[in-house]
Amino acid sequence: MKVLDTLGGSVILKTIDGGQNWESYSLNGNLNTVFFTSADTGYVAGFGIYKTTDGGQSWNILSLPTNSDYFNSIYFTNSQVG
Repeated sequence: MKVLDTLGGSVILKTIDGGQNWESYSLNGNLNTVFFTSADTGYVAGFGIYKTTDGGQSWNILSLPTNSDYFNSIYFTNSQVG
């Protein structure tokens, strides 16, 4: 997966065949980093954090217990710690 920041939002690009074909998904907000903890569960971050549990077909914004507005990167050591 790759995140592209566009004017007025972000586009998530997904491939399952080594890059021969790509699917795109649009999200509101400026996002710049992606990290998957499994084939189905992943996160994108920038201004906010979104989570998917279906391999990127749908994304939900997470409510965060922090004052941080912007995330340069996101990383998980396992599926529960990130």
